[in-house]
Amino acid sequence: MMSASTPPTVPRRLPKRRYHMILHVILLVIALVAAGSALGMILEHRRIAAVAVPAEGRMTGAYRQVRTTGRGASTSYYPNVSFRTADGRVIVGPTVDALSLPEIQAGRVVQLRYDPADPWTIRLAEALAEGLGIAPWLLGGAGLLLAIPAVWGLVTGRALGVRSRQA
Repeated sequence: MMSASTPPTVPRRLPKRRYHMILHVILLVIALVAAGSALGMILEHRRIAAVAVPAEGRMTGAYRQVRTTGRGASTSYYPNVSFRTADGRVIVGPTVDALSLPEIQAGRVVQLRYDPADPWTIRLAEALAEGLGIAPWLLGGAGLLLAIPAVWGLVTGRALGVRSRQA
Protein backbone atom coordinates (compact mmCIF):
# COMPACT_ATOMS: atom_id res chain seq x y z
CA MET A 1 0.00 0.00 0.00
CA MET A 2 1.06 3.53 -0.67
CA SER A 3 1.47 5.85 2.22
CA ALA A 4 0.34 9.45 2.07
CA SER A 5 3.96 10.66 2.11
CA THR A 6 5.10 8.63 -0.96
CA PRO A 7 4.58 10.62 -4.16
CA PRO A 8 3.30 8.68 -7.18
CA THR A 9 6.01 7.73 -9.66
CA VAL A 10 6.01 9.61 -12.91
CA PRO A 11 7.52 8.04 -16.02
CA ARG A 12 11.00 9.44 -16.60
CA ARG A 13 11.50 11.47 -19.76
CA LEU A 14 14.72 12.44 -21.43
CA PRO A 15 15.66 16.07 -20.97
CA LYS A 16 14.82 18.12 -24.06
CA ARG A 17 18.47 18.97 -24.67
CA ARG A 18 19.52 15.32 -24.58
CA TYR A 19 16.62 14.38 -26.88
CA HIS A 20 17.85 16.93 -29.47
CA MET A 21 21.40 15.59 -29.21
CA ILE A 22 20.21 12.04 -29.94
CA LEU A 23 18.27 13.29 -32.97
CA HIS A 24 21.31 15.20 -34.24
CA VAL A 25 23.51 12.10 -33.90
CA ILE A 26 20.97 10.01 -35.83
CA LEU A 27 20.79 12.70 -38.51
CA LEU A 28 24.58 12.78 -38.76
CA VAL A 29 24.76 8.98 -39.13
CA ILE A 30 22.22 9.12 -41.98
CA ALA A 31 24.23 11.93 -43.62
CA LEU A 32 27.47 9.95 -43.35
CA VAL A 33 25.86 6.84 -44.85
CA ALA A 34 24.53 8.86 -47.81
CA ALA A 35 27.87 10.59 -48.38
CA GLY A 36 29.79 7.32 -47.96
CA SER A 37 27.55 5.59 -50.51
CA ALA A 38 28.14 8.39 -52.99
CA LEU A 39 31.89 8.27 -52.43
CA GLY A 40 31.88 4.48 -52.85
CA MET A 41 30.05 4.76 -56.17
CA ILE A 42 32.50 7.39 -57.45
CA LEU A 43 35.59 5.48 -56.35
CA GLU A 44 34.34 2.18 -57.84
CA HIS A 45 33.58 3.87 -61.16
CA ARG A 46 37.04 5.47 -61.25
CA ARG A 47 38.67 2.15 -60.35
CA ILE A 48 36.88 0.14 -63.01
CA ALA A 49 37.49 2.85 -65.62
CA ALA A 50 41.22 2.73 -64.82
CA VAL A 51 41.71 -1.06 -64.81
CA ALA A 52 39.04 -2.24 -67.27
CA VAL A 53 40.25 -4.31 -70.21
CA PRO A 54 38.42 -3.84 -73.54
CA ALA A 55 36.83 -6.86 -75.21
CA GLU A 56 34.37 -7.55 -77.98
CA GLY A 57 31.45 -9.74 -77.05
CA ARG A 58 28.12 -11.01 -78.27
CA MET A 59 24.77 -10.71 -76.59
CA THR A 60 23.30 -14.12 -75.80
CA GLY A 61 20.01 -13.03 -74.22
CA ALA A 62 18.73 -11.04 -71.27
CA TYR A 63 18.48 -11.40 -67.52
CA ARG A 64 15.27 -9.91 -66.17
CA GLN A 65 15.13 -8.41 -62.69
CA VAL A 66 11.79 -7.38 -61.22
CA ARG A 67 11.75 -5.15 -58.15
CA THR A 68 8.52 -4.69 -56.26
CA THR A 69 7.90 -1.63 -54.16
CA GLY A 70 4.89 -0.18 -52.43
CA ARG A 71 3.98 1.60 -55.65
CA GLY A 72 4.22 -1.40 -57.96
CA ALA A 73 6.95 -3.23 -59.81
CA SER A 74 9.83 -2.07 -61.98
CA THR A 75 11.60 -4.35 -64.41
CA SER A 76 15.22 -4.02 -65.54
CA TYR A 77 16.83 -6.03 -68.32
CA TYR A 78 20.55 -6.83 -68.21
CA PRO A 79 22.06 -8.28 -71.39
CA ASN A 80 23.85 -11.60 -71.05
CA VAL A 81 27.06 -11.54 -73.06
CA SER A 82 29.81 -13.94 -73.97
CA PHE A 83 33.38 -12.85 -74.64
CA ARG A 84 36.95 -14.08 -74.48
CA THR A 85 39.35 -12.59 -71.90
CA ALA A 86 42.91 -11.58 -72.71
CA ASP A 87 44.17 -14.90 -71.29
CA GLY A 88 41.76 -16.92 -73.49
CA ARG A 89 38.99 -17.82 -71.02
CA VAL A 90 35.41 -17.65 -72.29
CA ILE A 91 33.10 -15.76 -69.95
CA VAL A 92 29.31 -15.81 -70.18
CA GLY A 93 27.34 -13.61 -67.82
CA PRO A 94 25.15 -10.55 -67.34
CA THR A 95 26.47 -7.02 -67.58
CA VAL A 96 26.20 -4.51 -64.75
CA ASP A 97 24.41 -2.06 -67.05
CA ALA A 98 20.70 -2.38 -67.86
CA LEU A 99 19.27 -1.78 -71.32
CA SER A 100 15.77 -1.55 -72.71
CA LEU A 101 14.46 -4.88 -73.95
CA PRO A 102 14.39 -3.92 -77.68
CA GLU A 103 18.13 -3.09 -77.53
CA ILE A 104 18.98 -6.62 -76.40
CA GLN A 105 19.31 -8.85 -79.46
CA ALA A 106 20.94 -12.28 -79.36
CA GLY A 107 24.05 -12.32 -81.56
CA ARG A 108 24.53 -8.54 -81.51
CA VAL A 109 28.21 -7.57 -81.21
CA VAL A 110 28.96 -5.16 -78.34
CA GLN A 111 32.07 -3.47 -76.99
CA LEU A 112 32.72 -4.43 -73.37
CA ARG A 113 35.05 -3.55 -70.52
CA TYR A 114 35.77 -6.11 -67.81
CA ASP A 115 37.74 -6.16 -64.59
CA PRO A 116 40.80 -8.44 -65.08
CA ALA A 117 40.77 -9.35 -61.37
CA ASP A 118 37.08 -10.37 -61.63
CA PRO A 119 36.12 -10.97 -65.28
CA TRP A 120 32.46 -11.49 -64.31
CA THR A 121 32.24 -7.75 -63.57
CA ILE A 122 31.26 -6.79 -67.11
CA ARG A 123 30.39 -3.26 -68.22
CA LEU A 124 29.15 -2.06 -71.57
CA ALA A 125 31.86 0.25 -72.96
CA GLU A 126 29.28 2.86 -73.95
CA ALA A 127 27.68 2.93 -70.49
CA LEU A 128 31.07 3.15 -68.76
CA ALA A 129 32.08 6.07 -71.00
CA GLU A 130 28.84 7.92 -70.20
CA GLY A 131 29.85 8.18 -66.55
CA LEU A 132 28.05 7.78 -63.29
CA GLY A 133 24.83 9.63 -63.89
CA ILE A 134 23.13 11.68 -61.22
CA ALA A 135 22.77 9.16 -58.36
CA PRO A 136 26.08 9.78 -56.52
CA TRP A 137 25.67 13.54 -56.80
CA LEU A 138 22.17 13.37 -55.32
CA LEU A 139 23.38 11.11 -52.50
CA GLY A 140 26.36 13.35 -51.79
CA GLY A 141 24.20 16.47 -51.83
CA ALA A 142 21.65 14.87 -49.51
CA GLY A 143 24.48 13.84 -47.18
CA LEU A 144 25.79 17.40 -47.11
CA LEU A 145 22.35 18.91 -46.57
CA LEU A 146 21.70 16.54 -43.67
CA ALA A 147 25.18 16.95 -42.16
CA ILE A 148 24.99 20.75 -41.82
CA PRO A 149 22.09 20.91 -39.32
CA ALA A 150 23.34 17.75 -37.56
CA VAL A 151 26.81 19.19 -36.92
CA TRP A 152 25.33 22.57 -36.02
CA GLY A 153 23.09 20.94 -33.44
CA LEU A 154 25.91 18.89 -31.95
CA VAL A 155 28.27 21.85 -31.73
CA THR A 156 25.83 24.46 -30.43
CA GLY A 157 23.47 22.15 -28.53
CA ARG A 158 20.39 23.56 -30.26
CA ALA A 159 18.53 23.14 -33.52
CA LEU A 160 19.47 25.14 -36.59
CA GLY A 161 17.43 28.36 -36.72
CA VAL A 162 16.51 28.32 -33.01
CA ARG A 163 17.76 31.36 -31.14
CA SER A 164 18.98 31.05 -27.58
CA ARG A 165 16.83 32.68 -24.94
CA GLN A 166 18.36 35.75 -23.37
CA ALA A 167 17.21 36.75 -19.93
